[in-house]
Amino acid sequence: PECNVLLELTSQYEFDAFFSLHAGIKHIYVPYSDSVSQRIDRKPTNIAQQLKLASMMAKSSSSKFTYGHAYDLNDYAADGTVFDYMAGKRNVCAPTSISFVTI
Repeated sequence: PECNVLLELTSQYEFDAFFSLHAGIKHIYVPYSDSVSQRIDRKPTNIAQQLKLASMMAKSSSSKFTYGHAYDLNDYAADGTVFDYMAGKRNVCAPTSISFVTI
């Protein structure tokens, strides 16, 4: 159901940014996270801007966040993520996945 909503919304409207929030560790991920991208070292065309935004977000928090390419920060590839879809298929210029620590 969640995916259908995103497919419908992104086919009707253009988005400047997309944020995917998750419980977990303190990471800010920029695309890509899938195994093919990891193997071929794929990066978004605007990677410098995305990393700058991630850096600004990390520094604005009183908690310490690590940021970077999802496939570099994780011990595993994550195929089929929504933020990779938003970057690769819908061409959203700033898709970001943020993982927070839960208590």
